[in-house]
Amino acid sequence: MDELTMLRNYILLPYMQTMVEKSIADIEYSTNVMSQAYLMAGQHVLDQITKESFACPPVTMLELERFSY
Repeated sequence: MDELTMLRNYILLPYMQTMVEKSIADIEYSTNVMSQAYLMAGQHVLDQITKESFACPPVTMLELERFSY
């Protein structure tokens, strides 16, 4: 379970943040009728990802050594 949490916190969340930021940048230049709604939804998702990223405690060297094979 600890390994899955570390994967989510230090690999998946930063990757998801990058993906959402790129999507928001693409939507800003879109002429789609729903672009404002998409921007609001994307910003909400980005806020949640950021909140989760800052909520996770930093990894110590001891924790990293525990998972090294």
